[in-house]
Amino acid sequence: MDIRSYTKQELALLYFPDSSPVVASAHLM
Repeated sequence: MDIRSYTKQELALLYFPDSSPVVASAHLM
């Protein structure tokens, strides 16, 4: 999978679907 094909928010929603985008994005930082 090419991670660069996804934005951080899209990845966040994939990995943390139950979290809000803001909270999920914070996990990726």
